[in-house]
Amino acid sequence: MRQNICTPVFILIVVDRSNTTRYGVDDQHHNVWNLMLYTPGQVMSALGLTKQQWRTFRKAIVCLNSGPGHAPCFSSGQLLATRAAQFIAEHLQAPLAVLSPMSTQLFNVCESAPWPQLERSKIAIDFGGNVVELLSVEQMPIRASIAVIVELRPLILELRGKLLEADVDDQSSLAFPPMVAGGRQ
Repeated sequence: MRQNICTPVFILIVVDRSNTTRYGVDDQHHNVWNLMLYTPGQVMSALGLTKQQWRTFRKAIVCLNSGPGHAPCFSSGQLLATRAAQFIAEHLQAPLAVLSPMSTQLFNVCESAPWPQLERSKIAIDFGGNVVELLSVEQMPIRASIAVIVELRPLILELRGKLLEADVDDQSSLAFPPMVAGGRQ
């Protein structure tokens, strides 16, 4: 059963630079909640990517490449950052490489808090200044004169739904043959 998930809000906005309040990020507890790791196959499935598209993502976004000798695995924050990059590239109809200069910031922002906290947040991307900011839903970007704003709640709900929609087989599919219960004969 699928839930109706609202579409992410995507806005191009001009703001006043005089707003100086920022959404706080707790660096002391960074990544404590990112204990669940996902395989590349799980990430590809959640994002609906083919192997060729995944190669394109890994080429354009440096943060998706693991170091030599390390098996690739991705945190929930990295999964969200990748989905946000995919969403922005699709809606701007621009190549994913447009986000390359800011990909590290995007990944740091998406890994800075657990999903329940990020659900009440949005990211502001200033392409002119190559800056990514995490803001509460009520806030506006402070640095950019022109920014792309993406609400994270719809993206998180979509990812959560895709990760939890696994087909569960009944144990009846194991169908062991009938056996005599009892002691030795």
